[in-house]
Amino acid sequence: MKNTTRWITAISLLCTLGITLQPRNAYACSCAPPPPLAEDFRGAAAVFSGTVRAIQVTGHSPDNSTAQARPFLDPTAVVLDVTAAWKGVHQAQVVVHTGGLGIGCGFEFQSGQTYLVFAYQQGAELSTALCTRTADLSTAAADLQWLGRSQAPTGPGVPAAGDPCREPHMLFAYLGVAIGVWLIGLGLRGWNRLCH
Repeated sequence: MKNTTRWITAISLLCTLGITLQPRNAYACSCAPPPPLAEDFRGAAAVFSGTVRAIQVTGHSPDNSTAQARPFLDPTAVVLDVTAAWKGVHQAQVVVHTGGLGIGCGFEFQSGQTYLVFAYQQGAELSTALCTRTADLSTAAADLQWLGRSQAPTGPGVPAAGDPCREPHMLFAYLGVAIGVWLIGLGLRGWNRLCH
């Protein structure tokens, strides 16, 4: 009788755990309600509308450079033809970076579509994500009304990001790091001679 009670208890416990621990859908990104538009506008480096000219998945598996692009995981660079600008953009063409569409919480741009973009500065690049105010232009009427009159782009496209010759402040940063490492090396070498 005692063994039967133990078996029934064990089976009941396993059934309860099986029901309780069932897998559920998991979402990589869940966005909090957006802050007021004025706050988003102040925080953005650039606010503009633009039509997607090109989309390129930029990241690949580091251990396999020939790996197929994985839009769900890999970062993406999006080239947009600027149609109107409210802040931070004067060029006719802008590159905006976004994370992968899955775990990277990237914004899903479609080629040929026009968007209202709220872009944020990340290093030398502009970026946006799923949890920003970036939206299809056709659904952004309230934001467009608040933004009011825009400016037309006045310059050509932007230079490719990451080129130190076109970004002198990055060249100085790299040079500063190199000099710092060299000085640390000299200091450690002197310390080693002093101790031995």
